[in-house]
Amino acid sequence: MNHTQFTVHIEKLTEAIQNAITRDLPEILGNKAASMFRQNFQNEGFFGKKWGEVRRRHPEFKFPGADGSRKILSGRTGNLGRSIRYKVGKGQAVVYSDAVYAKIHNEGGEIPVTAKMKKYFWAMYYQTKGKTVGRTKKQRDILTKQAKFYRAMALKKIGSVIKIPKRHFLGKSPKLEAELKKLITKHLSGIIKH
Repeated sequence: MNHTQFTVHIEKLTEAIQNAITRDLPEILGNKAASMFRQNFQNEGFFGKKWGEVRRRHPEFKFPGADGSRKILSGRTGNLGRSIRYKVGKGQAVVYSDAVYAKIHNEGGEIPVTAKMKKYFWAMYYQTKGKTVGRTKKQRDILTKQAKFYRAMALKKIGSVIKIPKRHFLGKSPKLEAELKKLITKHLSGIIKH
């Protein structure tokens, strides 16, 4: 290879690497990161660090059917896990969730009880309590655990707070960074070898 051929080769290599950095790698890395964040929902944790158990699966409160066994943060629809997306810009990828309630679950916090929430909890209470005749203590005690939970939530005062525990599913992680570095190395090595 003479000097001219070497210069042309270096220019092509530089262009290929630049294209990889600005166009190809953001797409590859964004897709991989979003996939790994979605996997957190299946694993019920953040890259190996398990989330705290939920009340509906606790033996004392165990809800019947799917409500008592479904995965944490999956809800009845699984929308939160499916809301994880990524967008690609020049030389970057941003992974995010477009669910309005994603931030409170990811970071934890407190939410104030509203009249609308109380209405929902009363509706769920009546839906899950079954039929009772009268209002004796014994009849209240035969309520399902699920109905008792909804009643307790419905009886909260407007303005009181419900604490949402932090269940981190989106953010920085050494495991994620290591995986992304492997992809970058593999992709750039492939370019250099050609």
